[in-house]
Amino acid sequence: MNPETLVDVRRYPLPALGHEEGAALAESCRKRMREEGVCRLPGFLSATGLDALRRAARGLRGRAHHSRVRYTPWYAAPDPDLPADDPRAAELDFAVGYVGRDHIPARSMIEALFGWPPLLDLVRAALASDSIYRFDDSLGSLNVTVMRRGESLGWHFDACEAVVSLLLEAGEAGGRFEYVPPFTGSEEEIRAAVARVLRGDSDEAVEVPMEPGDFVLFRGRHSLHRVSPIEGARERIMLLMSYDDVRERPADSRSNVDLFRRASAPSPTS
Repeated sequence: MNPETLVDVRRYPLPALGHEEGAALAESCRKRMREEGVCRLPGFLSATGLDALRRAARGLRGRAHHSRVRYTPWYAAPDPDLPADDPRAAELDFAVGYVGRDHIPARSMIEALFGWPPLLDLVRAALASDSIYRFDDSLGSLNVTVMRRGESLGWHFDACEAVVSLLLEAGEAGGRFEYVPPFTGSEEEIRAAVARVLRGDSDEAVEVPMEPGDFVLFRGRHSLHRVSPIEGARERIMLLMSYDDVRERPADSRSNVDLFRRASAPSPTS
């Protein structure tokens, strides 16, 4: 399937970003990222694309590894030597099913969409940088996530610069996505801000409404974010496409083993 048919290109003319009809879309995305720290494009997928990607993702559900781990917001093991109110000592629940990229067929429409040049162009335009690349982790760069009743993601930062989330199927209830606009300041100031969010003393968190077919881009490395527990019997299925500001980044073998039950393959150039 041509990736262009998966996207509502009449509403979002990705192939024309370099021309007048696409320039408004690019500027709108940059403005949203600059002012809000997130860019949501409702109805980004065409009806055909949503149906096709949902069916493809459903077919991969059996390959999801469902893990339940406790990490700090930086996906690190809690440091017991730090004070209890230090966020680096916090233990947050992370329960989700990940389908690693190595379980997504290379000729699938999921891979075709991720590899579609106009989509990368849109992400670069929104982030106002040509130095944005598809994340090179062999497991975590492209994922289908499957979340069941009671599963959730605690407040955390991502390992890569930015993530595009495409909701394919919503749960019956719960599964709310919340983020905090990127923090600024020193490491100590950022840790203090994270601690406030964890204590519930901050009003900075913003919920992003998401309907199946919506596109949401945010800077996951810089924006604290979480997904509330899933409620009801229906699974929440999401397609995640990750991007970074370097061509290669060493994979976190420990967290990948926890989340995928295996380590990432070495980079072809390493």
